[in-house]
Amino acid sequence: MRILLVHNYYQDPGGEDAVFHQEAEALRKKHTVELLTFRNRKGLIGLIQYFLYPYNIGAAFRLRQKIRAFSPDLIHIHNIHYASGPILFRTARRLKIPAVFTLHNYRLLCPSALLFYQGKRYMGSIGKTFPWDAVSKGVLDGSVPKTFLTAFTYRLHAWLGTWKNVDAFLPLTAYAKNLLLQGRLGIPEEHIHVKPNFIEPVAGPTEEEPAGSGENSSLKTITSEKQPGAIEPVPLQPVPAEDPYFLFIGRLSEEKGVHQLLQAFNRPDAPPLRIIGDGPLRHLLNNLVNPGIRHLGYLSREKIGRYIAESKGVVIPSICLEGFPLALLEGFSLKTPVILSKEVAASEVIRNGQNGFLIDPQDFSEKIKEIYRNPDLKSVGEAGFKTYETSFTKEKVMHRLEDIYWQVLR
Repeated sequence: MRILLVHNYYQDPGGEDAVFHQEAEALRKKHTVELLTFRNRKGLIGLIQYFLYPYNIGAAFRLRQKIRAFSPDLIHIHNIHYASGPILFRTARRLKIPAVFTLHNYRLLCPSALLFYQGKRYMGSIGKTFPWDAVSKGVLDGSVPKTFLTAFTYRLHAWLGTWKNVDAFLPLTAYAKNLLLQGRLGIPEEHIHVKPNFIEPVAGPTEEEPAGSGENSSLKTITSEKQPGAIEPVPLQPVPAEDPYFLFIGRLSEEKGVHQLLQAFNRPDAPPLRIIGDGPLRHLLNNLVNPGIRHLGYLSREKIGRYIAESKGVVIPSICLEGFPLALLEGFSLKTPVILSKEVAASEVIRNGQNGFLIDPQDFSEKIKEIYRNPDLKSVGEAGFKTYETSFTKEKVMHRLEDIYWQVLR
């Protein structure tokens, strides 16, 4: 099969980039794959990109040229915000090439993308012909103009019938699928296929190295020169013995539940916590009262794997409808219990107390102490690993993806 993978990078690297590259590498083992990428820019160029977002003829031209040069059997598009735009699907249809669209977030339904506003879930756009409430609130970066232009872009293409040109939509969870069906976009249910992310676990010993030593490398990925953001299998080394700790991995930002994380852990009687990552809320880590909290900054994926494997559990306290956090799969794959916010869409895969734990991100200080004392954490980690083996290995997820491709081509 000849597959053209298309992706729009944000200004800063993230999990969507990692998924794009790891799927590309997996597909290359069995198929002929080429990439077409766009990148959001800052300054005047970025402003021009945003104004072209609703109908970017330049992006359509690039895709048309790539299709004519490569002659793909199908196109799989990951992100279209904002240097490319929905015109890519119209271009593919004109050239009679089937198109598949991975929905990493909820931007098709709401300009906020995360269904998140002022520190809580925001569902005001779901089912609306046009999200005027979201626009009036400026749910995207606090900007009414940016929110309006983003909303207009997606609703324009709903009115133009662009979304009917997409042969398969791939939300990450069943919850996201249900929201999509409520979106009044005219998408047939048979065109929606739930396809989660996967992760390849770190594995095998390597030379001794203190896991606590900092590195200025990517949080979730090891960056290669040819494919920025690509995830590679890396060896695992246990961390040096220390007091049992919980682990947070992610961007230090509001939607990731950093305020709530510190509300639960920044207490003299709270368990130890290791924090991997950085972001705009880093200043909250000053003047901590819990001496067991340690900020490790950015680490290589190898070192992240070591900390996960030796931790009591991976804490994911997000207060937004995050799709499918890679940290969840990292914990599952290393037999480490996952403590997941009920707000996260992927909470549907957690059987509370069996293969992980569900928490109310607004109040889990007592729950985390209870989990810390739980004598059965090993069995919970083992059950999480079985969930991973059943549904989230590279082989299982890529087989699912290839099945969808063949359905589209029939």
